[in-house]
Amino acid sequence: SGRPACCGPEAINDARNVCDALGMRHYVLDFSRELKDLVIEDFLREYRLGRTPNPCVRCNELLKFGKLLAHAQALGAECLATGHYARIADVNGAPRLQRAKDARKDQSYFLYRLSEDTMRALRFPNGEYDKPRIREMARELGLPVAEKPDSQEICFIPDKQTLDGMRIEASGGNRPGPIVDVRGKEIGRHGGTSLYTVGQRRGLGVAAEQPLYVMRLRPSAGVHGARCDMGGRRGTGQGSALLRAHQTLAHRRAGKGVAAAGRRRARGVRDATVRRRAGTVRRVLLG
Repeated sequence: SGRPACCGPEAINDARNVCDALGMRHYVLDFSRELKDLVIEDFLREYRLGRTPNPCVRCNELLKFGKLLAHAQALGAECLATGHYARIADVNGAPRLQRAKDARKDQSYFLYRLSEDTMRALRFPNGEYDKPRIREMARELGLPVAEKPDSQEICFIPDKQTLDGMRIEASGGNRPGPIVDVRGKEIGRHGGTSLYTVGQRRGLGVAAEQPLYVMRLRPSAGVHGARCDMGGRRGTGQGSALLRAHQTLAHRRAGKGVAAAGRRRARGVRDATVRRRAGTVRRVLLG
């Protein structure tokens, strides 16, 4: 993909070089088995159930702020500082997770599972600055990663081809089926539910005047569920609000993190139905 993943040999070397520049000790911990058992297997299991997991949620909860924090405390560390873009504030004597100052880099949405005891032991210095200032400080300190490109991939999935392969394998292979609207009318065919995700808009293979969104995946029946906004204007962003509202509710009920496809947040949305100022919202199914 041309962009570095968040972990791996290159990241280990970068961390070592930063520690050398700052005069700090550098430790390398092998959590590969835990990553497979706690994160990757759950990732595949959720796809088998027709859901889209967010592996970063479990990785942060169970590995970074579970296993890693425990190891740091065993070494006598008073706290664990990471590069997450989020903030922890004291509210009436209790720690509360808050969004980062740089809204474009905010990562608080996949840290929602952190307990109060865990947050008391964490420090998120990056959350107080925007990314340009972080790079400026890194240059001032002479850190070798000051110009390192951002990484947005899932660490164990280097590219979309690998992701599609894992999804197909997890679901037991591609099984083509119908795409239907809420009235049960077939409006297209899909190549297998494993290649779709809740909230997906692009690549559905269905021509429509207004955007269509995948709302449900039913692998056993080969049926998708989706919503389509048939009123209003395109490009208003309300479709994103609709998809976000549904995803948030669906994944909270399942006890899972919000899917990566729904990273764009719709503020103030409390229900899975969105009303436009102009036009109407109509529900349909893609199946």
